Amino acid sequence: MAENLAGKTFEVQTSDGERWAAADIHNARTPALEQAEELLSAGQYMGVRVISDSDRAGTEIIFEKMLDGTEKAIQVVPIDEAAMCETAEDLYGFEARRTIGRLMREYLDEHGLTALELAFDATHLMLLERDDRFFPMAVQRVAGLQAKDLGIKPAERSDWIYDAVSQAKDYAKETGEAEALAEIISAKGFAAALTQVNTSLPAMQRTKALQFGLALYLKSGGDWNAKLALLADLGAQDPGAAARPYIDEALAEVLDGAAAMKDLLGGQPDLGSANHNLIRLAVGRCPIPNNAISCIEAVNDVLARLDMPVTRSVIYERVARELGSTRALTREGTERDRDMFVTLVRELVEIAGLEGGPGVAQAVVRRARLVLGDHEDLSLADGISRVLDLLPHRAVRLGFLLDFAVSDVGAENQTLVFGMVGRLVQQISSISAFLPAGSSPEMLHATIESLKKRLTSEGLPESWREGIAEALDSVSERSKVSAPVKAGLAYATDEETRRIIAMTPEHDSFAVGDTLFEEGDPGDQAYLVKSGVVEIVRKVGNEELVLARLGRGEIFGEMSLIDNQPRMATARISEDAQLAVITRENIESRLDRVAQSDMVIRRLIDVFVTRIRGEARLHE
Repeated sequence: MAENLAGKTFEVQTSDGERWAAADIHNARTPALEQAEELLSAGQYMGVRVISDSDRAGTEIIFEKMLDGTEKAIQVVPIDEAAMCETAEDLYGFEARRTIGRLMREYLDEHGLTALELAFDATHLMLLERDDRFFPMAVQRVAGLQAKDLGIKPAERSDWIYDAVSQAKDYAKETGEAEALAEIISAKGFAAALTQVNTSLPAMQRTKALQFGLALYLKSGGDWNAKLALLADLGAQDPGAAARPYIDEALAEVLDGAAAMKDLLGGQPDLGSANHNLIRLAVGRCPIPNNAISCIEAVNDVLARLDMPVTRSVIYERVARELGSTRALTREGTERDRDMFVTLVRELVEIAGLEGGPGVAQAVVRRARLVLGDHEDLSLADGISRVLDLLPHRAVRLGFLLDFAVSDVGAENQTLVFGMVGRLVQQISSISAFLPAGSSPEMLHATIESLKKRLTSEGLPESWREGIAEALDSVSERSKVSAPVKAGLAYATDEETRRIIAMTPEHDSFAVGDTLFEEGDPGDQAYLVKSGVVEIVRKVGNEELVLARLGRGEIFGEMSLIDNQPRMATARISEDAQLAVITRENIESRLDRVAQSDMVIRRLIDVFVTRIRGEARLHE
């Protein structure tokens, strides 16, 4: 039995018509549900139910059925689009499985199944066919959407779906070879199973056989965390390029469900914190709670090390849905919502745009219009402009605008967006007007390639593509790079700054191993190294990346004091150190004096810090 990573128990209870009594307790969902069905079949009780209980999620009835036939209603989830299938084989593809997963989310959550497992579970498919209420509703929903696209009658498409499900049920009965593959996957990893099918099966049969084996392997996981742990185990073995897409799609399918994501991340204090953790999860840097009872560390490691585009896309789709809603990001009012939004945007910055593509770009603009105005919602143009102000340089701004242009809202307002793109392109005359000073040829090349990839997006007018591509090629040809980008962050300070900080009386001694602050912590102090060495590190998956080693005369932690954003990295003592401590009150009093004498300089400081944060995110 798979390890009960979520710390859940599943209690089976029976009813005599007047009260409920405990019959058994299980550590996994599947055996509890199986026992419940057996007790019902015996006909000795008026009703049977299964209750899930955990410290984090609380108590929830996940199954309840009375002898008179009444049961907890399972609903078909409304969906607006359905992946098109031309043959029964297409039912096993990821897009079809994701459609099934979203349509039948309540059913799958109740039974602890992914759509992949359902597709190869003959028993569940048979039970579905016999359900004269839920299954016909699900089929009608999909048939209606697909029939519209195909230009046929819904009844005709319904007949095709019923026949395809019947074929899938027949195939799922042939478990012999799949069971052998599941054993190979469990014992030797997915790459070994891939080798097995490549040497024993015709090419046309290999993909479905591997999916069948993976489905049986996942079925040994009793709850969502157990299934995620099984997939993380496969990812930890470096499965190789050919095997990786199978794991990527299965992981994405699990994380597409809200219940699985909640089991992985645990309860979140507010929408902003939840999205912050989702954004970090996508790149394998989600903070791990001290009392973590999920497999979050293992999933972090897989997402940090492996190229998992489907999983990341699913995570960013969730971010786009939630960030683009009207729900408050925090419970602390408008100002805190604004700060949280700025933090999220900065976390989303990548080499030439925002992570998540058009969906996230549209959601960011929608949220900006809500939270960045003074007393009323901003216009679309002002909302876009405010977002551009948050981005570190023109390459990121251009990528963001290209993504937004092909979003639903952007497509409806392409004249407005094109005007902004045109003005931005006119400002790109050299690399210094495009990327931060000191950017390397490699950085320039990677940035231009990323932007050109965006130019291939469907929905961009051909005139845009040609004009922007020409401008990018011109920058590439004319630019001369004077110095490469340095790895890590620069924390050096000049003699005048050292003299000023030396006037600060507060100082302290720290020993090797002491942690001054951790990534994500609020920033209320900065430090000047008087002696010793401090390491600045970020965690990537299960590994730590050392960004800088700071010695005498160097300052760190200063940015959080200026812009009130969380720490970007962890600071740890690597050699016994004496540090001068700079408090928030100290730095704010100095900045106030700067503002009184020159507001432009004060604003430039804010912009400078914003760009440093953007660059740090850019060079991870």
